[in-house]
Amino acid sequence: SILVSGTRMAVRDSSTITQTDSNMTTTFTFANGNTATHTRTWSFLFTADTANTVEPDAALPAGTWPVNGNSTWTHGALTFNLALSTPTPVHFDPACADEPRFDAGVTRIVVTRGGGTSTVTIQYTGCGQYTVTRS
Repeated sequence: SILVSGTRMAVRDSSTITQTDSNMTTTFTFANGNTATHTRTWSFLFTADTANTVEPDAALPAGTWPVNGNSTWTHGALTFNLALSTPTPVHFDPACADEPRFDAGVTRIVVTRGGGTSTVTIQYTGCGQYTVTRS
């Protein structure tokens, strides 16, 4: 089973979509009774390249998509934390034939687990093209 709680706010106009999740918790309960929990606080602001092209129930137009936030995953005694940012906002291009449909931007994820920290950086270099580095 899955239980979701927390606060989600989404606002849209004809050029932007904003979403903020505050203390959103998803608890997964498995058949054996074990649980796993994902708690997150994050936000994004999608801004269309061309004003007035965001429409209800329509495909997303091209635009920038900065995302920032923090997550904590817990399963039994295992816990890890993620800090997500887009130091260069990711650019979404619906014309891209390859997934992900990003053609520019950088996503950085700082992972802390067991007292150690590593950084995963994804740089989008063209439609569906990206490089991943870990440090």
